[in-house]
Amino acid sequence: VVLDTAKKKGIRFSNTPYMNAHAVTEFTLAMITVSLARIFESIEGVKEGSRWLQTPRRSLSSLGIGFVGMGAIGTEIAQQLQKRGCKDLHYWSRTRKLELEASLNLKYSSLIRMVAEVDILCVHIAGGSETRHLIDEVVLKRANPKLMIFNMSSPGIICPVALKGYLQSNTGASCFI
Repeated sequence: VVLDTAKKKGIRFSNTPYMNAHAVTEFTLAMITVSLARIFESIEGVKEGSRWLQTPRRSLSSLGIGFVGMGAIGTEIAQQLQKRGCKDLHYWSRTRKLELEASLNLKYSSLIRMVAEVDILCVHIAGGSETRHLIDEVVLKRANPKLMIFNMSSPGIICPVALKGYLQSNTGASCFI
């Protein structure tokens, strides 16, 4: 409806699939690395004059990583992670990707099962009525209590009320949107 109204007013829209896949992949991997190293917490500690966190962190290759959506971006990130030695890769998509499962050793799973088993969840799925609040209270109720969520898609994919409750109840969890 909004798109049709805008077009009637002469506003042009362009869809540029795949154009930004490499940049989003790089950004996602960077944010995962920064979050694992607890850089944001360290910055706050330094600003307060209290601490710089210097603790060991787990390697990406030792973590379970899940993907919601296996389009160009999810596929590119999975390929990059596989090159870095990651072996515990899971995904949920609206359609199974048997070729990707074989080539990247991906495990297809239900969304609820995947969020319970992985340490990191990368969300790279198109936003829309089909995916609005896809990750809701039912999904988050079963999620790993230390799950790190990286939603690089529409914020509407995760129900904000459910996310707030999950993060308040699981202080070891985080979400980057």
